[in-house]
Amino acid sequence: QRYTITNTNTGDTLVKDSDKWYSVDQVLEAPPVYDGLRWGIQMSPSIEAFKEDAYWTENSQCTYKIKTLRTVTLTRSNYELRFIAENADTAWKNPAFSTARFTIPFQMWNTTTNRKVKLLGLNTDEFKPDPDSDKGVLFGVFDNHLPEDPDNERYKTVLQFSLDWILPGTYKDGKLIPPDKDWAAGDTLVMPIRIPFERGDGFTVNTAKVFQLNKVDKRNIKKVKVVPNPYIVRAGWETDYFVRKIQFTNLPKKCKVHIFTVSAEKVITLHHDNAFDGSEDWDMLTLNRQEAAPGLYVFVVEADNGETYTGKFVIIK
Repeated sequence: QRYTITNTNTGDTLVKDSDKWYSVDQVLEAPPVYDGLRWGIQMSPSIEAFKEDAYWTENSQCTYKIKTLRTVTLTRSNYELRFIAENADTAWKNPAFSTARFTIPFQMWNTTTNRKVKLLGLNTDEFKPDPDSDKGVLFGVFDNHLPEDPDNERYKTVLQFSLDWILPGTYKDGKLIPPDKDWAAGDTLVMPIRIPFERGDGFTVNTAKVFQLNKVDKRNIKKVKVVPNPYIVRAGWETDYFVRKIQFTNLPKKCKVHIFTVSAEKVITLHHDNAFDGSEDWDMLTLNRQEAAPGLYVFVVEADNGETYTGKFVIIK
């Protein structure tokens, strides 16, 4: 596989027909940095479902785990298990598709075709516990009108899966294990399918948010720090014996840092204007280019919107 990377704002081609730094189920290595970015591309060798890829949606409270998840029929469809209510759907009890069914609290949906699919309890004939509990039931996912064959009405087994969870009152090695959280209406388990890249596939990366700066307010301006504090003789980052440096960090994009003695005598004002680096160095020299004396100092950060923050730091020599 080869890929090309283009800057869509300028039209410049940054990488052309490259096959370097490309991984197929191996340890991913990143290419060199260009335009402040670095890509890492990993390819799935086949169409397949993996239980480690399954995840609960953000607002789901359920903590059930996928015990088994495997692909039977290759499809580019993705699936969701949507918990709704105690009698949300029914599933067949055996592969013969007899009239025997049991109720389940969820529905399985093909999110690619936006169609509900059928479920079959593959092991419910010999399943000794109550299959209505769903714990340990191996479900077969039956689907038709797949993207690969949209006109075919015949149902195919596309996936098999089973769920597992820890019941209340479960002990292991003599210790009580915290139970999993039970499902609630609206909980959704996503089962994505890994699909290899094909010619024409592409990604768009938008870095606009990098330039969206937070408005300075009383909460975030309090994050300003002085390092080191106290400053004792020297700082660890100083490489030149004759150069001293204190650093103000987490500064707003544009601001002034006023430094005073405790007697309110102005020492110096630093001007900061940098959207990418929130730090500003002070060489510990006053307005008159004299070395700052040991003692307690007060600093006032003044943002361009009028917000201010006052702090203190100590110089010990």
